Order: sequence, then C-alpha cells, then structure tokens
Amino acid sequence: MRDVLGLGRCVYGKLGCFVLFGFMVMWWFHVEHGQCL
Repeated sequence: MRDVLGLGRCVYGKLGCFVLFGFMVMWWFHVEHGQCL
C-alpha cells in the first residue's frame, strides 16, 4: 500500500511540475508579447 502511495505521489509531483512549467511558459509569452493568448 505504501509503495502505491509513493508511486502516486511521484506521478502527481511530476504532473504538478509539468503544469507549473506550462503556466510559466504561458506567462513568459504573455510578458514578452504583451498580449493575452
């Protein structure tokens, strides 16, 4: 059970980092181009 929770936490952690990276890229595009996407 603990291994399953650890694996889930790892997957959710990577997914969270990917989403955060995507938001940062969109924010950078917004700042660079000065317009909403």
